[in-house]
Amino acid sequence: ACGYGWHGLNLKDFAMISLAAYHTPTSANDLEGLLGELLPGRRVSISRAVVGSRKWLDLDIETCPPSSPSPPSACRTVTVVAVSGTDTSRVQDILENIRMWTEPVMFEIFSVVFPVVRAWPRETTAMLISGVHRIIRWLDLQDDRWHYQEILDHVRNLPADREVALTGHSLGGGIALVVGALSGRQAVAIQPPGLNHALAKHQEQNDAFGLGRGLHQSSVSLVVEH
Repeated sequence: ACGYGWHGLNLKDFAMISLAAYHTPTSANDLEGLLGELLPGRRVSISRAVVGSRKWLDLDIETCPPSSPSPPSACRTVTVVAVSGTDTSRVQDILENIRMWTEPVMFEIFSVVFPVVRAWPRETTAMLISGVHRIIRWLDLQDDRWHYQEILDHVRNLPADREVALTGHSLGGGIALVVGALSGRQAVAIQPPGLNHALAKHQEQNDAFGLGRGLHQSSVSLVVEH
């Protein structure tokens, strides 16, 4: 997997960027300088750093050919939105994990009693999950304000012709996959929770059912075996 690349960045680059999202840039930690050291040969600038319900960074990463000096037209710039993962000291993060991944756990338990559930195609489970959340919406019982909403709004507002990728670790990786699927952008997630069943809920709640299915299948998830 380390030999693959997306948007001019390889898997190691995305892993380093995803870990940077846990930190808030300050003059003391010089996060831009650190990323420049971790991503040799590239110019890194942090255009936005948000500390709210979820920490996330918006970075512009420029890669130029080794020849020096390179004309601006020869350089490639990609915007990477990096989302922080679970902070186990924050109760909000634990609750967000439970809310985000209820469906995979529910279906895992359900399949113990009814093993045939494992054979259902994704379209069937997605239709069932979507129907349940549509009923919840009709009953006005839906709590659909997610930690990723601000990130999704930001990514959707980026120019369509800009090269954009999302990344994150753990919960941040799962959020990157969801936002990527809902916004039409690719995500490279490091150790994310499974999204096969949970994605349908987020598509329904964002009026985007069916949107991003192909992109979800083309996004990348790195899961390390212990």
